[in-house]
Amino acid sequence: MFDAGSNALTCSGNQSPGISTFADTLFVIGLTGNITPSTGIHGIDLFGSNPVTLQSTLSGFSIITTGAEAHGISADRQQGVTIEHQGNISATGPGSIGIRGRASQGEVSISSRENITAGESGAGRVRWYVDPIDG
Repeated sequence: MFDAGSNALTCSGNQSPGISTFADTLFVIGLTGNITPSTGIHGIDLFGSNPVTLQSTLSGFSIITTGAEAHGISADRQQGVTIEHQGNISATGPGSIGIRGRASQGEVSISSRENITAGESGAGRVRWYVDPIDG
């Protein structure tokens, strides 16, 4: 459900293909299964220029990504990033990161509960950046 007035999106039910949005606020609640996008796709992808807030509670489900640089959660914004996540993440591809937050200005804040598994070389569980975003 999208609220245009506040640019907020609530995702629930079957989100197995993954979530990709420019919304400024994203709530992920009441899932009915794991988030398991196609190979090479982020589980939750937040992009745009305004500050973003993600609040996700997976309630026993997980984010599972495969393929190169397929992050569990990825937030690239020109301004601040806030991520509050509860649930398991498995990002096993080369260069994949469990939770990635990046902003060219403002703050990046990441809070996570549960387990994060990141796989092959170059991968990491949680990474954050405050630097210029290319293109």
